[in-house]
Amino acid sequence: MFASFETVVAVAMLVRQFDFQMALGAPPVKMTTGATIHTTEGLNMTVTRRIKPPIVPILEMPTLQMDSSVSIQEVDPVLGQKDEVSPARS
Repeated sequence: MFASFETVVAVAMLVRQFDFQMALGAPPVKMTTGATIHTTEGLNMTVTRRIKPPIVPILEMPTLQMDSSVSIQEVDPVLGQKDEVSPARS
């Protein structure tokens, strides 16, 4: 069981750092069955290192625009939105 988790972690680390593509001119993938299922002639792949995009800092802070035609009504904490008494608060 631990070996399965180890394999998942190892593959995840490889996939994060490398791109995998089928090699040019690679033969079609054929499967062989027995106690396990595996490729008959292997799996020819081209592996290239992933390039991390540069981190570009954003110096501007986003601003929110307010519509002055809309107003916010104050709500009495004891009364609900429809002038109904709300449940007691602790």
